[in-house]
Amino acid sequence: KGGSGGTFVATNLAQLSVTLGGEETAIVDLDFQYAPLPHYFDVKPKRGLLEALANADELDETAIGAYAVKHEAGLQIFAPIPDAQSAVDFNLGDRMMHMLEILKSRYDKVVIDMPRHLDEVSSRVLQSADEVLLVMQPSLLAVHDAVRLKTVLINELEIPDERITIVLNRYTRNSSLDADDVSSALDEEDLVLIPNQYKLVAESLDMGEPVVEHAPTSAVAKALVGLQGRVMGQRPRENKSFLAKTVMRLRG
Repeated sequence: KGGSGGTFVATNLAQLSVTLGGEETAIVDLDFQYAPLPHYFDVKPKRGLLEALANADELDETAIGAYAVKHEAGLQIFAPIPDAQSAVDFNLGDRMMHMLEILKSRYDKVVIDMPRHLDEVSSRVLQSADEVLLVMQPSLLAVHDAVRLKTVLINELEIPDERITIVLNRYTRNSSLDADDVSSALDEEDLVLIPNQYKLVAESLDMGEPVVEHAPTSAVAKALVGLQGRVMGQRPRENKSFLAKTVMRLRG
């Protein structure tokens, strides 16, 4: 469900991939209804993701750049334009996979900010991912949803457990559940903890500036740097990689 911080994590990882990793990076917003990514970077796309998908057959490594808005740091942002959407009369899943193959060839890293539900498109993207980040908060409901989602990812989508990283966002020692409780429930020993610095993060969101740029010495920024090193690494530029991230939640 929304509010767990998945988009926040995705945007900062993508920013770090450019500024810290020195790699050409694209971030894709698959939330066609709300399209939050442009707000996180304070940019306004002129051409939307659905327009790119509608013309997917004509895309190549050069043409695809026309559908991105470039952040001042160099990050390429592909996002829907909600007000400009029209009825989709094409096979969205096939076109999305075609577009992702082009993105993987064009960029060193691709970060996908997923919608909060499983459908054909999101399932196929997840199955193609090198890394899947499941972002949650330390609450009983979030644990319940995360356990169910992890089961779906492994048993139904056949994503290996080692490709899934659990990110516990907004964590404090006074949380209603401690890290050991979450680790036990999810059968995951190596959680990634992102500390709760709500005011600082809210300021960065209001300014449209990733927190790793807004407050680079903060505890939350340092935790995100550690996460970036873990899931993206400092790989050679010729080694193409594809990163997909999910913050989906399923309720029982």
